[in-house]
Amino acid sequence: PAPPMGTPFDYSEPTDAFWLDPPAKRAATSSLSPNLPSHSHCLYEGHPFSAGDCVLVESNSPDAPFVCRIVSFFEAPDEPGVMKFTGRWFYRPEADVEDDVNVSYRPRELFASRHEDPNDIRTIRGRCFVLREDLSRHE
Repeated sequence: PAPPMGTPFDYSEPTDAFWLDPPAKRAATSSLSPNLPSHSHCLYEGHPFSAGDCVLVESNSPDAPFVCRIVSFFEAPDEPGVMKFTGRWFYRPEADVEDDVNVSYRPRELFASRHEDPNDIRTIRGRCFVLREDLSRHE
């Protein structure tokens, strides 16, 4: 199993991860993910993950892991054998609110972004579920 949140990460340890599908050539979705062969499915620490899954990702705070939606998986071109994923991030409102602004938000509320980053697969701490609210109901 993955170490508890906030545990220093040892990138020298081998990973228990495997591709579950053959690589597919795809067009670049951003400058961060060049035109590399990508995968849609992998098995990590005995758990299957797929593009589109939401996951908890290692952060410096054990109580507030990062949250992202997996876009794709790929092998790092400069690190053969190192499995990575591109994640599209969700942000907590408190991370984006200035101290002097009186803004209210619900507990555990997240905001979707278009920001994507490549990440080592070993930073995944587990799957999570992000529910989408229909904002048109509030108009």
